[in-house]
Amino acid sequence: MASEKRVQTLIDKLAAAREDILQTIEGLDEGALAWQPGDGRWSIKENLAHLASAEGSHRQVAQAIAAGQTVDVPDFDLDAWNAAQVAKRRQRSIDEILEEMAAERQRTLSALQDLEGEALDREGLHPALGETTVLRVFRIIPIHERWHLKDIKQLLEEQGEQPGQ
Repeated sequence: MASEKRVQTLIDKLAAAREDILQTIEGLDEGALAWQPGDGRWSIKENLAHLASAEGSHRQVAQAIAAGQTVDVPDFDLDAWNAAQVAKRRQRSIDEILEEMAAERQRTLSALQDLEGEALDREGLHPALGETTVLRVFRIIPIHERWHLKDIKQLLEEQGEQPGQ
């Protein structure tokens, strides 16, 4: 029962983080979504593309750890990985990126429902986070979305846009 509660708490956090992002970008036009700050930071659209990619990657690592598999990526460079994943999605429309985000979320929710209780506490190696548990990897997803929500809000502020308008 305790693991069911932990999973439900995580599902609630996932839903809240995603809702905050969707409310923040609601009504933004393509110009606001694609605006580049000029200092190397990602646009809002690129932040969203990154979140879609990252959720899938985190889930895959969590599932591998849950299955007792070793996730070993020697000389892993998180920045290079993230840049390459965003570059793959750069030409996609915002609708395609939002669809990918929704599909990744459904896969994450399914993976969480499929986990056996003891699998949540199974330990393993995350290429960027080091030694961790399955539950901690899944918990990173809504935290990560909140980090990037701050970035998105900062970009909107710099553009003079009001979130969710």
